[in-house]
Amino acid sequence: MWSKIGVGAMKKSVVETFLGEKVKVKCADNDEYIGILEKGTSFEEGYYHCKQEKNGRDNHWFRSSHIKSILSGDI
Repeated sequence: MWSKIGVGAMKKSVVETFLGEKVKVKCADNDEYIGILEKGTSFEEGYYHCKQEKNGRDNHWFRSSHIKSILSGDI
């Protein structure tokens, strides 16, 4: 099962429903990131990123307004 959300810029409240889930995020510049969605703290407050499962590395940090769509489920 999967779900895709996306119409224009995302609201924080929508993005945060996916925290801790494996997602595929497509940003406004058409870059895509796959991993576990996490929220930034401290210096990254207000930003999100997808942590890769295999090596634990972080992908590019982005704001909710940069997100064009989120795909979750069997990715």
